[in-house]
Amino acid sequence: MRWFERRKSPDDFAVRYDPSLTRTIAIAVSAGLVERNENQTISLSDSGVALARSIWANSEVMQQEKAFLSRLPNKISQKAIREIMDW
Repeated sequence: MRWFERRKSPDDFAVRYDPSLTRTIAIAVSAGLVERNENQTISLSDSGVALARSIWANSEVMQQEKAFLSRLPNKISQKAIREIMDW
């Protein structure tokens, strides 16, 4: 969160690729929740959007995750992601 607030610090944790992310994306693709784009990015499919809206509407589930996501910018560019990963 500090990164997006422009308060990054040398003692912040380094963000690294987690191999389980590949498996998670593969499961989401096969379940029809996300789609791989031509530029190798991932987008929610219509089914993924519907599921996300359903989760967001239920105040009893994923409360901490929703609180965190609410604090993030609405759009995060690929450039910002590369900067975080290269930090």
